[in-house]
Amino acid sequence: MRIRWTPAAAADLDEIHAYLVEHHPQLAQSTILELYNGIRSLKDSPHRGRPGREEGTRELLFGRLPYVAAYRVKQQTIEVLGSVLIRVPYRAVPRDRKNQFPKW
Repeated sequence: MRIRWTPAAAADLDEIHAYLVEHHPQLAQSTILELYNGIRSLKDSPHRGRPGREEGTRELLFGRLPYVAAYRVKQQTIEVLGSVLIRVPYRAVPRDRKNQFPKW
């Protein structure tokens, strides 16, 4: 299986990294590596993520990390659609974004 990162997914990973470097520099490298390796592990078991919020997608959770990655399995390709932060304290989410989840 081949893994293909969409531009949106690559941008999400860059944004997560930039945020961590600014706010939690000691966690930046290990977190990004764990996210990247989690996605790579889909090569061996592409359907292990839970069914996604949108038809035809799946979501990979990252155990101790507060992120979920959306992806789609297409023949011999895993298409990574995006990664978002989840399980954030409710008060930390801007008022205009409460109850929103990105469309992939």
